[in-house]
Amino acid sequence: MNRRDSILLAASKVVQQSGAEALTLEAVAQAAGISKGGLLYHFPNKEALLKAMVAEMIALFNTEIASELAAEDGPETGRWLRAYVRATLTEDSEFDAVTQGLFAAFASNPDLLTPAREAAALWQAQAQSDGLDPGLAATIRLAADGFWLSSLFGLEPTDPGHRASLRDFLLAMTR
Repeated sequence: MNRRDSILLAASKVVQQSGAEALTLEAVAQAAGISKGGLLYHFPNKEALLKAMVAEMIALFNTEIASELAAEDGPETGRWLRAYVRATLTEDSEFDAVTQGLFAAFASNPDLLTPAREAAALWQAQAQSDGLDPGLAATIRLAADGFWLSSLFGLEPTDPGHRASLRDFLLAMTR
């Protein structure tokens, strides 16, 4: 792991363990075991660090989709959406904790949402070209996103059985 990646990992751990309000350059430098100057070499300010964290979260999610897609052995129609649903509804408390912290940062800096909006547009385009009715494809993707966001903010029970039954229902809609 290179220094930049280790800083991003340390920043994620700070958010996960102490919340977004604890994400300071000093806290990240300490968690990464480097000087503040060393951190500033890679990320000149907190906004640059947050932008990199958002980009990293999107990249990790895209990697998860790709992994699910590689494992997908169902019919070609709906294949990408099945991978998306599985990636979205896989419980990952560390990923969710960091994402929750980043949502707090979005409130104070809406520009941080730009890469997430761009990624969502790409995911929607991918869903729309997956061979299903476009309305059905959008419904499946948005239902998965909605459940994930509801769980992230504690609005939906996180019972694994409930999550699994919803996942199975959405997957069945892709066949």
